[in-house]
Amino acid sequence: MKKILSLATLFFSLLIFSQNITISQFKKVDSTNIKSLLNYLSPIVKKQISDNKDTPDNDNLFRMNFVMGDYKTALEQLNDVRSSFMKGNPKMAAAMGTQYEVYMNTLQRLNNNQDFNKTYQAELLKKYNSLASSAQVFMPFFFGLTPKETKEDLSSFIKSDITGKSSIDLKTALLLFRKYGSNLIAEATYTQGLPILEKLDQESYTVNDSVIVYTKDKKEISISTVINKKIQHPGPVIIVNTIYSSPGNIGTAKQLASNGYSCVYINTRGKYHSKEIIEPFEHEYEDISDVIDWIVQQPWSNGKVGMIGGSYLGFSQWAATKKLHPALKTIIPQAPVGIGIDYPMSGNVFMSYMLRWIDHVTVNKLTDNAGFSNEKKWNDLYKKWYTSGMAFNKLDSINGKKSEIFQRWLKHPSYDAYWQSMTPDPKEYSKINIPILTTTGYFDDDQLGAMYYYKNHIKYNPNMDHYLVIGPYDHYGPQGYITSEVMGVKIDPVAELNLNEICFQWFDYILKGKSKPDFLKGKINYEVMGDNIWKSANSMQEFDRTKVKYYLGEGLKLGENKSGKLAFTTLSVNFKD
Repeated sequence: MKKILSLATLFFSLLIFSQNITISQFKKVDSTNIKSLLNYLSPIVKKQISDNKDTPDNDNLFRMNFVMGDYKTALEQLNDVRSSFMKGNPKMAAAMGTQYEVYMNTLQRLNNNQDFNKTYQAELLKKYNSLASSAQVFMPFFFGLTPKETKEDLSSFIKSDITGKSSIDLKTALLLFRKYGSNLIAEATYTQGLPILEKLDQESYTVNDSVIVYTKDKKEISISTVINKKIQHPGPVIIVNTIYSSPGNIGTAKQLASNGYSCVYINTRGKYHSKEIIEPFEHEYEDISDVIDWIVQQPWSNGKVGMIGGSYLGFSQWAATKKLHPALKTIIPQAPVGIGIDYPMSGNVFMSYMLRWIDHVTVNKLTDNAGFSNEKKWNDLYKKWYTSGMAFNKLDSINGKKSEIFQRWLKHPSYDAYWQSMTPDPKEYSKINIPILTTTGYFDDDQLGAMYYYKNHIKYNPNMDHYLVIGPYDHYGPQGYITSEVMGVKIDPVAELNLNEICFQWFDYILKGKSKPDFLKGKINYEVMGDNIWKSANSMQEFDRTKVKYYLGEGLKLGENKSGKLAFTTLSVNFKD
């Protein structure tokens, strides 16, 4: 029997059950006095954790110890949390949890004669100045929750997950500590910390979030610029072209710029502040080239640009190479969508997901994240269509509104001229002579697209300078969000790369004349799952020579030797299940 925490409807009461011994305790706690409840839960939760083999992660434990005032232990556990992220994203990891660290250090330094706000400000500046500029830029992300938001979140959680429940489990108890802790620091972090960080941020970057650039055919393109003030002379620019428009993209642009560049975010035609019609995928190859024309005329640009981004953002880089601008010196397509190849159809079979995605990016000038994340809504829609027996082209009508984009795509069920016009043709591939770094994964939804572009490039331009990195990653891993487990498989330690760092080493190599990333040993770099090793090859032909051919033999056994005689083997299949 699993241990549980049991609470009465009117009062919080606690029962602990173990496998061998039953220990009954009962104590009434006023349900409006959350701190009293937490004081009561803390020793029992700690005992459960010590007895439980499945010990909760340090991310939850440090928050519990923070709430209970054990700052020394909490800070040690916070450092353990950061360590677990150091391989994949050390810059973000260094800033992670700084809102708690600054708050705890303030309380530890505080004495009766000191003012909290002054001490807090001193501790915040001390932490900020201890970080590299590429880590400093992450700090505001951890200070942005308002007291109103955290209070409402805590109240909602208590109402839905605790009040009136006959029991709560260990996970719920830890979440209560977590949400209470977030609310506890919200006033200081939002009203004291965030304004200071924003001021420091303004001293480092010049931001313009509402620039309109006009294309040659007089169409509006909305772009955002982040200029790194620490660069004293015109320098290279990193471009991201996105359909996922959001004010939050400025934060990502600052992260990119913090590596010694200026950054421009291009929003797909019709998105953000653009008044045009939103038509995904159709205009990137024209519009990006026209925006680059604008960029190279700016006083902060030295005429060299590079592009980066994943999924749709990766596709847009290949679209840009159709009309290759002289200033575009390199691209880093990460898990790029193979339009017409792996999305919105694969093997000429359309995906029901396509309507969900279209709705996500066309319902407004930003993105409808709430609607997109509503799993129940979309699953109910797909089931309703499936059980209705209606044609697939009625899916948008069942959703309650006709989608022009959805219907347009359905008119092109094969890889015809409509899809082909969005990315390079053979002649255009042959002229793509800029260095390229492609990243994808064995479990990447768009691996088919990534390899389609790669194979076509080397087919029509054999002398290309094109590098490929492929490892045990899903769709997000090649974009720098590498997790230790993918599809239930624990990946090898060597696969937990700091891929973001490799990408910036690549930009420095191409745009600033520095050394090529040491990681890139050959043109094709691949991790051998289970062997904990990266290998490389300089061509697909070289890679193909490592293949082993197996033959199906007697008893349905695989072997490397071809059988000398023909034979039949019986296979019995039980259809009971």
